[in-house]
Amino acid sequence: MLIQHIEDLENPLLDPYRELKRSNLTRWSKWFIAEGRRVVERLLDSNLQIFSVLLSEKRLEEVAPLILRDVPVLVVPHELCSQLVGFDFHTGVMACGLRPQKQRLGEWVAEMADQQLAEFQTLVACPNTTLPDNLGSIFRLAAAFSVDGVIVGSQSADPYSRRSVRVSMGNLFQMHVFEPFQIIDELNLLKSRLGFRVIACHKSERSVAAHKYTWPQKSVLVLGNEAFGIPAEVLAICDAHIEIPIAAKIDSLNVSTAAALLMYERSKQVSANQN
Repeated sequence: MLIQHIEDLENPLLDPYRELKRSNLTRWSKWFIAEGRRVVERLLDSNLQIFSVLLSEKRLEEVAPLILRDVPVLVVPHELCSQLVGFDFHTGVMACGLRPQKQRLGEWVAEMADQQLAEFQTLVACPNTTLPDNLGSIFRLAAAFSVDGVIVGSQSADPYSRRSVRVSMGNLFQMHVFEPFQIIDELNLLKSRLGFRVIACHKSERSVAAHKYTWPQKSVLVLGNEAFGIPAEVLAICDAHIEIPIAAKIDSLNVSTAAALLMYERSKQVSANQN
């Protein structure tokens, strides 16, 4: 750990943290921002490369002993921190990480085919989940319920956006994350190469109530857009539809709420089969 005290906000080492509300690093950048002590701790515990850690002077004594990796620690006077990032920097802890090389689902499929597989395998697919808060929640839920990976479509929010990473509480860093350009091709690959069943969270005439559905050993749970649901072309290749029974006067649940209920139902069934 190399501690550098910086008082000049024009220092280029601070560039990744500058005016984050206006210049938030996007999926086309090589960097991403982790915000908050717990999120930064999980980044430090991961295998991801870290460019630097940013600390307010007020957090130095508390946080520095936790930084066991050999990374630059940039310490800025507290009164300048909010000016740097462009909002109230009350957490006083950030880090800039290097986005991992995109994982190829086809390579993962081949690797899984060569290994002794667990009895149950589950992926979650988000073709067009556009709100970073929802996507971050889905990553947190996927980690909590031992989902094997999350497929994020090109029409979805950036999984490494500052908001998504923060809402995920850093659980994103332990997940297999796939970002295919054509999600339908990847779903068809899972069906044809590894025998996965693709299951839509979608209310229709063929829907089965979630608590009555029997989960296959290999499944992909497809979650829809916050306003428009699952694209028709994705629904067309789904093997089953499941729904969460709710009051008739309510048309839908928030996608992350639905994800939590469905992942919980799956986890109960997996646990029952393993006991």
